[in-house]
Amino acid sequence: MPKLLARVRPEALQIVEMHRHAGRATYIVSASPVELVNPLAGAMGMTAGIGTVSEIVDGVYTGKLAGPFCYGAGKVEAIIELARWENLDLNQCYAYSDSASDLPMLELVGHPVAVNPDSKLERIALRRGWPIVIFSRRTKAVVRRSSQAVGATSLAIGSFFAGAKYATRRRGTTAT
Repeated sequence: MPKLLARVRPEALQIVEMHRHAGRATYIVSASPVELVNPLAGAMGMTAGIGTVSEIVDGVYTGKLAGPFCYGAGKVEAIIELARWENLDLNQCYAYSDSASDLPMLELVGHPVAVNPDSKLERIALRRGWPIVIFSRRTKAVVRRSSQAVGATSLAIGSFFAGAKYATRRRGTTAT
């Protein structure tokens, strides 16, 4: 895990820390197996990872899935279940992605952010007024390319979701 963690952009770790400091739970959401996603999320100081879960019978992988394939509509299904379980208000949650394939997830939350987006997602984000964040390859600085202020970025590995329980909202702050 240390080699993979070394590839995560420092700006992404800062954003995770920003959400944690604000009392928000943070999750990596990926089609990758949960056995890989969860340890990475833990190494990054995140709440957990949401990934594809394989069926295991008597300690052996069967080749079947034990839940939805965590891609497209499967990500939405997994996030909705998490929100229900954790009592999250999705309208107050953030989602970050670089790919138009994550459009269903981005549309699910109140604060979608495109990070180093592919061309299709960039067009959609511009049309909808969503923040677009670009990590400069040369300086590794966060550059805002939309008129909206954004304190967010991507993990550079799949998608990212942040939310807080209703009960943790504080007066005068946005709980997400």
